[in-house]
Amino acid sequence: MSYATAIPSPGKPYTQVQTCTVEEAARRLGVGKNSAYAMIRSGRFPVPPLFLGPQGRNIRIPLKALDDLLGPLPTTTHLE
Repeated sequence: MSYATAIPSPGKPYTQVQTCTVEEAARRLGVGKNSAYAMIRSGRFPVPPLFLGPQGRNIRIPLKALDDLLGPLPTTTHLE
């Protein structure tokens, strides 16, 4: 799922995504996917991950915490 993807939510037609995958967070941090997973396993990942699903195997990274660490992603504007 990408940073600006909208998803349906009960009561609201669309909301902005609040998390990203470990792979997306790794790209923003400038590290490889395997290094990011190793940092999560060892407790050294700079942002507290969310462990979701029945056995906590679905890992997501809160974008607010990632943005607080790195700053928000730049937005592109179209000049006319």
